[in-house]
Amino acid sequence: MAMTLIEVMAVTVLMAMVAAMAMVSLGAADGGARMLSAVARMKDLDFRGRLLARTSGEAARLAIDPEHNRIMLRQVGSDTLIADEHLSVTVVFNADHDRAIQSIQFDRFGHSIDYAIVMRREGRTIKLNVRGLTGVIDQAEGSP
Repeated sequence: MAMTLIEVMAVTVLMAMVAAMAMVSLGAADGGARMLSAVARMKDLDFRGRLLARTSGEAARLAIDPEHNRIMLRQVGSDTLIADEHLSVTVVFNADHDRAIQSIQFDRFGHSIDYAIVMRREGRTIKLNVRGLTGVIDQAEGSP
């Protein structure tokens, strides 16, 4: 039993539509994975900054370069670059009722001000609220 040309074309079109829908869902999953990776890296950088300050006895600074989506961790006394991370999301540090700031400084005990990290990618926003005294991080997913 042979298929006509129209039937072959119909099957090909249906397969192309299924493949296109699969690609869209895979693209959304990739964006979500990149966002989760950025959240994990930001939590890690905050922890490393606090740990660096406590163990070295010197202040540490977590600074943002918004033009290049880079986050840098430096030891303040020697200005040594400890970490330089490029994130695939837009990152903003906020303090005092959403006032944007360029850096977070950890004192020699690993304490900082309370601040928020707002990350955006492709219409999705995630906000991390950081308690400066303890370093506890609460995640609140925002709306697009």
